[in-house]
Amino acid sequence: TDPATSHEAAAKTVASGKVASDRKLALGAVRTWPGSTVPELARHLAGPEDDVELIRQILGRRMKELQRAGLIERGGTRDGCATWHPRVR
Repeated sequence: TDPATSHEAAAKTVASGKVASDRKLALGAVRTWPGSTVPELARHLAGPEDDVELIRQILGRRMKELQRAGLIERGGTRDGCATWHPRVR
């Protein structure tokens, strides 16, 4: 199990609105570039001064959550990474 400090950090991140903001970023990226992998989405989103790896980590943390919420679907794989698509309702 995670240490208490990890749970405290997670609670603070949720309370700050960062998690919701990251989910919105990830969902918007999947809707804009359907069929992309997380590394591809990170490169699409990154500006010249941005840390692509950090963006990749942020997106990667939110994909399963969005999938569980029924907002996106996992497609096939490309270069060893899952592709992601908006869920059609």
